[in-house]
Amino acid sequence: MELFEEYLKPLREVGIETIAKETLIDECSKKLKLEEHLKLLIYPIIEDCVTLTALCASLQSTDAVKRGLISISKAQLSVVNESRDYRVFVWIFCELLYTIIHKHHALSKLCKELTLMGIDATSIKLDLPFATYGHISFSNKNY
Repeated sequence: MELFEEYLKPLREVGIETIAKETLIDECSKKLKLEEHLKLLIYPIIEDCVTLTALCASLQSTDAVKRGLISISKAQLSVVNESRDYRVFVWIFCELLYTIIHKHHALSKLCKELTLMGIDATSIKLDLPFATYGHISFSNKNY
């Protein structure tokens, strides 16, 4: 299977459409829905795009169209990146993490310290509920 499809596979298990409906996140952009936005976040990794200009240029390719990506200008993408509530991405991240924990029975390894450090030095406390979106924290999930 192609690498891009491998990256998308876990996202399909998370239920992006349900999250988008519950959070009303797609109302902030008519052109770029949450699912397409996530694909655009993955695509630069595959195509090795390091700038928004390079990403937007690569979206013009037939390969990008074949993968179901939409063409968007750098200005439009910047507006969506700034206006879309980041908490929806935290929710998706936690759902992905829960899937990994559940699938690999790794909860005991994470219970000792329920903090993750991102590559940008962002800490996410996993034992806090995402009450705004009605998200259930890891400590409340049944294993």
